[in-house]
Amino acid sequence: MPLAMLTLASAGGGGGASLHLLPDLATLIQSVILFTVLVVVLGKFAWPKILHALEEREHHIRDEIAGAERGRKESERLLGEHRSQLEAARAESRKIIEEGRADALKLRETMLEDARRETGAMAEHARREIGLAEAKAREGLRQEAVNLATDMASKVLGVAIRPEDHRDLLNAYVREVESRAGRTS
Repeated sequence: MPLAMLTLASAGGGGGASLHLLPDLATLIQSVILFTVLVVVLGKFAWPKILHALEEREHHIRDEIAGAERGRKESERLLGEHRSQLEAARAESRKIIEEGRADALKLRETMLEDARRETGAMAEHARREIGLAEAKAREGLRQEAVNLATDMASKVLGVAIRPEDHRDLLNAYVREVESRAGRTS
């Protein structure tokens, strides 16, 4: 069988239907000439532009990849900075909280000490007031006792005793009684 023609036998019966797959020689030559002209024209005008566009595209993609890599590295650097700033802020907040607690404890102690001091001062003031009131009451009682004793002595003796003389005697006696009472207690 020659190469220029392929014959296929039909599956139906032994009759020989043949199919020609190759075109005739004139069409073949015309196709080859047209293909060659097309390749030359495309190679001269279109192919350099296509290659240039592909190279630009490749360059652009490389630039984009490099930019993305720089952006990723910058993002990682910023993330590290933000993490360190966040940790510093956390440490600062812990420090502020601890200082606040310490200040609150110090204030509490100061307030308690002030309250104790004020309570002590109030108690001392109350003691002084009580002492003054007690001294005043004793003086009042002494004066009343002197007056009563003067009145009783005047009635018993039937003579008027000068209150000043009698008072002086009774005051001396009361002081003596008080000094004895002070020694026994």
